[in-house]
Amino acid sequence: GIKKVRVHDVDAIQSGIVSFTVEGNDPRALQLSLRERRINVHTSSHEDSRYDMESRNLETTLRASVHYFNTEDEIDAFCAALERLAA
Repeated sequence: GIKKVRVHDVDAIQSGIVSFTVEGNDPRALQLSLRERRINVHTSSHEDSRYDMESRNLETTLRASVHYFNTEDEIDAFCAALERLAA
C-alpha cells in the first residue's frame, strides 16, 4: 500500500521474499539508500531470472526477505524508509 511501490509476486502461494519496484527509482540506487539505513535488500536482474522477468518486461527488481526481519517494528521501519525514499 505504499504509493509508487509495485509488488511483482504473482503466485497464489506467497513466500517470505517480496519482489518489488518503485516507480521513478533505480533499484540499485534504492538498495544503497536502504543499506545506509541498515536495511538490507537484494537486487535481481533479468539475468538472474530470465524467463520470468523477461515475460513480465522487468529489467531489475528489489527483493526484500521480510521473513528475515525479526520484529514488526523492523518491518514498520522498512516500510517507513521505503515510503520516504519513494516520495
